[in-house]
Amino acid sequence: MTFEMPVEAKTPNWNQLVLGNLPGTFTDSEFQLIWAIDSDKRIILANEAYKRFVYELTGKSVKINDHVLPDLCDDAMLARWDSFYTRALSGEKFNVITNYLSIGEPVLINASFIPIVESNNIMGTACMARNPV
Repeated sequence: MTFEMPVEAKTPNWNQLVLGNLPGTFTDSEFQLIWAIDSDKRIILANEAYKRFVYELTGKSVKINDHVLPDLCDDAMLARWDSFYTRALSGEKFNVITNYLSIGEPVLINASFIPIVESNNIMGTACMARNPV
């Protein structure tokens, strides 16, 4: 099944760039979080599952052009996720299984980071995550 992502994006070009860098076809579900950031670590694209996940964890609504790292996270988690984004923005494509501390309990997720490349320039990173179990 081909999937047209129900996302809000900064510009139509971002949709095309992000979708062009994601592997194969995928389906949207309440368990597949999809978001992308630009080189300034600002959200450029987010599906409803990602927005709902962030809201449930932080109580903060996700908006396009917001910084990807929520203010409500603790310093250790901010540093860990910042390092993931920095790696991807340097051109590395990778997967991690890590926790995301919510209000209450930690949530284990499997996250993929895929650099968004246009004309050999890294424009941002596309991200996908799901619960690994």
